[in-house]
Amino acid sequence: MRLALIGMASEPHFRKWLPALSEQGVEVHLISYHALEQPIKGVTYHQVTPPFVSRTRFWSYHLSSVAPFKAILNEIHPDVLMGSFATHYGWIAARTGFSPLVLMTWTRDITVHPFQGLLQKYYRHIVSRIMSQANLVVTDGPALADLARKLFPEYAPKIQSLLWGIRLSDYISPLEDVKELRKKWGIPEGKMVLTSGRGVYFYYQPQVFLPAMLQLLGEREDVFVIVLTLGQERTPQTDLLLNQLAMHPRALVVQTRLPLEEVREIWAISDFMLSCPEYDGVSEAVLECLVAGAIPLLNEIPSNCKLLEIGVSAFMLKDQSVSSLSLGINQSLNT
Repeated sequence: MRLALIGMASEPHFRKWLPALSEQGVEVHLISYHALEQPIKGVTYHQVTPPFVSRTRFWSYHLSSVAPFKAILNEIHPDVLMGSFATHYGWIAARTGFSPLVLMTWTRDITVHPFQGLLQKYYRHIVSRIMSQANLVVTDGPALADLARKLFPEYAPKIQSLLWGIRLSDYISPLEDVKELRKKWGIPEGKMVLTSGRGVYFYYQPQVFLPAMLQLLGEREDVFVIVLTLGQERTPQTDLLLNQLAMHPRALVVQTRLPLEEVREIWAISDFMLSCPEYDGVSEAVLECLVAGAIPLLNEIPSNCKLLEIGVSAFMLKDQSVSSLSLGINQSLNT
């Protein structure tokens, strides 16, 4: 089978998912405005030059001609076209008119953009258009699929849950390797490691979990915290909090995107993983840390509750405020 995916080439999940498809015998083509930082094994990359230069690429996604994308599709003749993220590349994929079309939704594209902000009516219109045109709409987990069916009931029969999963062998490390990795990353002996690996975009609630981490460090001497973040997702408010954390002797703030190998090292040295987003699908980061041996500390959103239903062991936290989240983390670490 030959699959063409129109999506963000810089999306880190594609570096895991697309090679897995290739290993199953699928011929994978990735088409994107975004540059591909490093080749992806088993994937043929096609870059399209954006006709507009803007920080958000809004004009390229929504007003530009799709002729360059159609030309590539005519050249490679895929059996299936997948469009990633309904309000961005998914809309481009739909405008090519190619069929069969699979829409890959993420979370914000179907639960936030069509219902919040100045462009909500426009986004709701195009999401409905894409869903009507798509042969299949896939979401990240059963809870998100249920929500999508409620928000867009006329397309409910097309909406299915798709879990990509992870390669277990990538995240299981011998104990002697973990000891060496803790030395490499500067973790003192005898400290429990609490890691936030989801970033600090607003929907991950950094205004709650970062102060909770600072409070935790002030209350306990046996904890070391790690925060993974990227430069472009930081705001002046999160900068202040991250800088406070970075100055603490028992904290590590990573400010660049790590290679996959080093992300796996972080999970290997973590005892607990904190994830408390406002909304989410089934988090791949949660699954990765779980396989690596860390215990997830999760907030009570539908997707996280679904994890418990399928047998995932995790502590559930109340995260409405810094104090309640800090208390929940403390209680979890004491258990």
